[in-house]
Amino acid sequence: MHFYPSPVEALPQQTFRASYELQADGETLALQHLAPSHTDGDIYVHFEKANVIQMGDLFFDGIYPYIDAATGGTITGTIAAADKILSLGGNDTKTAPGHGPLGNKADLTKFRDMLITSRDRVQKLKSAGKSAQEAVEEKPFANLDPVWGKGVVNGDQWVQIVYLTL
Repeated sequence: MHFYPSPVEALPQQTFRASYELQADGETLALQHLAPSHTDGDIYVHFEKANVIQMGDLFFDGIYPYIDAATGGTITGTIAAADKILSLGGNDTKTAPGHGPLGNKADLTKFRDMLITSRDRVQKLKSAGKSAQEAVEEKPFANLDPVWGKGVVNGDQWVQIVYLTL
């Protein structure tokens, strides 16, 4: 795929390396950069007063995610990002995903658990010397696909993504 550069007016006017905080209408927004997860440039935004965490593509609620290996994304980093957000929020914290419905701690926990299961199953196949295509043919997510495979990424694609990002 080829992406054309963004026009100058679309480029960020302000950037940060690790964290940034701003105030807006009585709300504190805490922005935090994470180690490579979905990509190498992921952040979350914590709306502290509203008790909402905007996760963007760090969280796909109820569907397999896309992790971009070409830009530094890893499944281990995506698991770590989920763990970080789980440590910040309580049971009543809303988690806004990049894809899927508004979630909560239970939804994010299910997502994190699916990531761990996916990583472990594909790592076992990869460690046994299976190629990515051979791993797909093993159907390691047959029991996960009915729940998680209803999005843009199907089970076979998810096997390949996990394989590439290990």
